Amino acid sequence: MKTWLAELPEDAVAISADDPIFADSKKTGLPEEFIALCWAEFKHRHTEGGNKAKKYKDWRAAFRNAVRDNWYGFWALSSDGECFLTSKGRFAQRFHGAEKAA
Repeated sequence: MKTWLAELPEDAVAISADDPIFADSKKTGLPEEFIALCWAEFKHRHTEGGNKAKKYKDWRAAFRNAVRDNWYGFWALSSDGECFLTSKGRFAQRFHGAEKAA
């Protein structure tokens, strides 16, 4: 993933605002903040964490799968259909918030 990120054109972003995952999230009610949290974890695991040797042909598609399938178990639905962060999600939020401040 580090290589893929480094090879992105200077004016490009890893996940653009028009990526299909954002349309999907509107349909499902998943907040964009949760997508951002998932990206922080996905990037961390594939650049610094235990999955850094993992390779995908299409990193964006792999990330979409991580969001759609809730790979990290960061969110759930309440009985009234609202998305909320699980304890895993809250710990990840704390970790990545601290990581940005460091």
